[in-house]
Amino acid sequence: MSSNFTIQRKYVQAALLLGVSRNLIYQLINAGKLNTCNLSIRRTIILKKGMVYYFRQGRL
Repeated sequence: MSSNFTIQRKYVQAALLLGVSRNLIYQLINAGKLNTCNLSIRRTIILKKGMVYYFRQGRL
């Protein structure tokens, strides 16, 4: 599997990389607009591929 699929980010890191607030990251995840992977009830990772795709779409 490519590293694009396995690199994980915390919400704060994702917010800094995308230049948005942590709250917007939560909203994007809840709206299904940012790809995540739920590892457990308390552990969700944000996939790098999803962040790159969202950023390239110019939706921010």
